[in-house]
Amino acid sequence: MNNVLLIDIETSPKLAYVWDMWKQNINQDMLLDRGYLMTASWTMLGSNKIYSQRCKLNKDLTIDDYDLTVELLELLDRSNYVIAHNGKKFDIPFIKARALVHGLTPPSPFKVIDTLEIARKEFLFTRNTLENLAQELKLPDKKLSHSKYSGAKLWVECLKGNEDAWQEMLTYNQMDVKVLKEVYLKLRPWDSKSFNIASEVSENISDFMCPKCGSTHIQLRGYYFTNSGK
Repeated sequence: MNNVLLIDIETSPKLAYVWDMWKQNINQDMLLDRGYLMTASWTMLGSNKIYSQRCKLNKDLTIDDYDLTVELLELLDRSNYVIAHNGKKFDIPFIKARALVHGLTPPSPFKVIDTLEIARKEFLFTRNTLENLAQELKLPDKKLSHSKYSGAKLWVECLKGNEDAWQEMLTYNQMDVKVLKEVYLKLRPWDSKSFNIASEVSENISDFMCPKCGSTHIQLRGYYFTNSGK
């Protein structure tokens, strides 16, 4: 399944001048930095290897995410399906925005499978965060906590050029992809809008396969009824 990509990104915070710490309306004159891609981790469905890349940090501690954006666009271009948690509203639009800012051309079409959307549509969990889904589903892997740099301090230290913090960011990002994959495989049988994975496994239309997992261990249990027929 080399055409099914699982991806997660980490972005830098937006920086601004503010006069208070609660419900601030920030206009253009107050904005110092709009945010960039910091790291990205990804794997292919069916592969156990997780890849990671980070942006460039210049000597003046400014971020250059051009090369990272190019690499992510190439990944999207080679993929028929992209799986991400909150991918439809955050990861994919953010990558596209950075690509547009850099003057890059769009990738070829692909479909986004959003595990957050599946969780909200099909279930009623306590929370639909990736961390909570992993806990409620009793998965072997969990989202990592920031062991050395708690909370926002991890991002602050990265932006200061702390290489130890950058390594922790990459490790944190990689685990998110590992957990994302496990969560997706748990949710997949229940996804009423799941893509037909059999089309990615076999080009022979006469092969009978499960449309959700590609297995040939299938059985006939009757018929499916629509408004117009059986």
